[in-house]
Amino acid sequence: MKKSKIISTAIALVLSCQLSAQTIDNKLVDTDKLLTGSDLVFKGKVVDVSYQDSSDGIPHTFVTYSVQDVVLGVPDNKKITLRFMGGQQQKGDIIRFLEVSDVPDFNKGDTDILFVKNNNQLICPLVNCSQGKYRDLNGVVTNPEGVPLLLNSNTQFQLGSHSIASEQGISKRTANFSRSYSSANGESKSITSSSNSMVDTLGFVAVLKQRTRELQQSKKITRKTFSSANIKARFSSPVFKEAQPLEMKGPVMLNQKTHQPQSKLDLKEVEMMRKNGGDPVLK
Repeated sequence: MKKSKIISTAIALVLSCQLSAQTIDNKLVDTDKLLTGSDLVFKGKVVDVSYQDSSDGIPHTFVTYSVQDVVLGVPDNKKITLRFMGGQQQKGDIIRFLEVSDVPDFNKGDTDILFVKNNNQLICPLVNCSQGKYRDLNGVVTNPEGVPLLLNSNTQFQLGSHSIASEQGISKRTANFSRSYSSANGESKSITSSSNSMVDTLGFVAVLKQRTRELQQSKKITRKTFSSANIKARFSSPVFKEAQPLEMKGPVMLNQKTHQPQSKLDLKEVEMMRKNGGDPVLK
């Protein structure tokens, strides 16, 4: 029996969105920007992760969720499917995996809170990509890497300083709206506590629902439509819809006005691809 060869391909891609919802310096999370930028916000459980190539031959990941609680928008079914660029591609006994910058991983059985935007149209159909996904980690809200969401002394949401994904003893937590902010040892803390408190999933969803109602009343959120992805339908890779100079053969998003790479990371990637004859860097 032949063993499969696994090739991991890392390609730096800049998404067509502004990375402003979460600041780099203080890790504050602006839920208003996440909500107003979303077509659909929901909590759900991953029930399937499948892979399919686009008509351009680029692997994509199709993630199907069972919808448990809707915060904003209208899902088109009780189960919805999101499409992300990247993932596994198998041809014969050769398996390749395309890793796309900032696109989070998805695992069957996980429960997440997602801020969905332009499904079937973007490389990553989440608001600010990985910043539009939060995990339910044993009742605690974390980012995709397991860094907990905190409520600081100014009643602002911000990310912690390290991942708690491997830590134990945080599964027994009180989870309801009035006691939804808890410390790592499970003791409930007041929303006005002077120290940072970890945020429970149920409380976070309740806060998002309340804020959604307020934003809708002020007409800062308008009704938007959502459509699930269909793994059986033919589709093309959105990254190739941008005009590119002939000498650029890699999937790099360009500025629509200047037709130049949008960031220093893109510039570096383009230079690496030029030195490599236009091919992505394999590792």
